[in-house]
Amino acid sequence: MTSLRFLSFLVLLACPTALYAVEYDLSWSRVAGGGATFMAGANFRLGGTAGQCDAGALSGASFDVYGGFWGARNVAVGTPDDLDGDGFPNELETALGTNPLDPASTPFGGDPAGDPQALGLTKTTVKLNFVKTAKDAIHVSGSLPVPAAFVVEGQVAVLYVGGVTRSFTLDKKGKGPKGVDAFAIKIKAKKGVVAAQSAKFTATFAKGTFAASLADEGLDGSVSVKKASRGVVVIVLFDRALFQTTKTLSYTATQGKKGSAK
Repeated sequence: MTSLRFLSFLVLLACPTALYAVEYDLSWSRVAGGGATFMAGANFRLGGTAGQCDAGALSGASFDVYGGFWGARNVAVGTPDDLDGDGFPNELETALGTNPLDPASTPFGGDPAGDPQALGLTKTTVKLNFVKTAKDAIHVSGSLPVPAAFVVEGQVAVLYVGGVTRSFTLDKKGKGPKGVDAFAIKIKAKKGVVAAQSAKFTATFAKGTFAASLADEGLDGSVSVKKASRGVVVIVLFDRALFQTTKTLSYTATQGKKGSAK
């Protein structure tokens, strides 16, 4: 391994007076294709391959670094949780089998997410067991807009709760397949005609092991806490639209044993 120390300057164009000077240590591998290393510095992390002329573009956190140390001049600043800028978080794309580094590979068949729409939630609960596996559970309920003449059968609903992702293909009643995880949306029809409406939905992830995915949301068993405020990102993909909110939960945990949030 070889390391390089350098000074990186980031100017925020939206705020002309803001200028950050950040020192990084960047290491790389002397192998074909290079090696990626992510290094922290102040408010940013820099990831990439340096010193390898045949290395391709590598991304991490807010940066893209392009191969070849001496000729590497391109640094792209983006959203840390969405490396390719298509509007879908990296964790969500990885869970759904699309490439988080390729903007042409998305859960919407190559189309970007577009502007996130507001997601209305009525209840969100999380129960974690840090002693036993497959004992965690997540429950979410809320509402989603449904257009006139909407046909629910065959539609796909995807839920993302703090990194935990589940996908459901719905039947004519608006329900997902029976199993330990469940999803249902109640769409009202009058004489077989569906009017535009706000339809209530419920989703449950049961008998899972979710603590690792939720740890970066502050829902872990590293310490005992009581009624601590935790913000959890909840996303629903439905009818080729992305609905998103950050739900603030009250979290109580006993170190190394159990935790619950609501």
